[in-house]
Amino acid sequence: MKRPGRYAALSAVYYDDMAIIEAGEAAEVMYTRLLAWCAGHPETDGRIPETVVLTRLGFPTGVPGDTSANARLNALADAGLVTVDDSQVRVVSWLKWNEKYANIKSARKKATAKKRRQRAEKSEGGQPDVSPGDNPGDNGTCPQNVPDTSPRDIEDKEKGERRKEDIEETKVSSSAPQAADAPAPPAKTTPPASKTSGKTRGTRIPEDWQPSPALVAWTRDHAPAAATNAEVARFADYWRAIPGARGRKTDWAATWRNWARRAQEDHDARQRRAPAPGARSGSTTDDRVAAWIALADPLPGPASAGASGFDGVVGLAVGQDLG
Repeated sequence: MKRPGRYAALSAVYYDDMAIIEAGEAAEVMYTRLLAWCAGHPETDGRIPETVVLTRLGFPTGVPGDTSANARLNALADAGLVTVDDSQVRVVSWLKWNEKYANIKSARKKATAKKRRQRAEKSEGGQPDVSPGDNPGDNGTCPQNVPDTSPRDIEDKEKGERRKEDIEETKVSSSAPQAADAPAPPAKTTPPASKTSGKTRGTRIPEDWQPSPALVAWTRDHAPAAATNAEVARFADYWRAIPGARGRKTDWAATWRNWARRAQEDHDARQRRAPAPGARSGSTTDDRVAAWIALADPLPGPASAGASGFDGVVGLAVGQDLG
């Protein structure tokens, strides 16, 4: 379990490094303490004041041999593990294995801003609470109830407010009535009533509706079971009885073709259900229907059609004596 505090990263096989071996055991101890000090002061990016190395890391000074602070430091410098310049001791490989403090600080700010945004979203727009550790200082503490005034948070807040305003404006504009002098949207404009609008909505079946010669020929070819004056009468009576918009059609010829197809399908279905010749049927209904169809007078051929299309009724008028 990790204990609180800062730790220095040290390879598990650092002792096998040739530079460490060359520097010697005494210098090795100083090197590990240099790493510990740099970890405790990440803002230095691996640089330590020379006076700190010589006086505060627990090594004697002014004594002969390689155990003195100066001898250890010189051994590390000779091995290339540190450099000494301008009264600063720099651990050469520190930034190779550790992040720059500027990057660490930036990452902390981003993490803090993210936490604050999450708390603000959960607090229903109230002032987000600031918990200790959100903005760690040198001593790892954070003042309480500090308002968020970082540029990133201010920018995010302004963007959120603008998005809310845009949504509200959209809702208002879509629900509010149009201004008196503003043109209405084309999709909502109601065209004035005219004679052509009836064509768009369709018309009711004419009182004298009859299939045209072309429609009679189509019926004989594709739906012969419907090619009777009786079927035409049923068609016309049915649609005259339908009220409202359902009784309006834009193409009565197409409506007749659909009607004739269904009549032919019904006729074919009855024929499939009819008993074979000579077989006894359990019901006389099909026999009566077949007899009724046989008695129905077919529509006359084109030779008897009038020359004026719908005005000259194709064949006999509905209800006229077929004899």
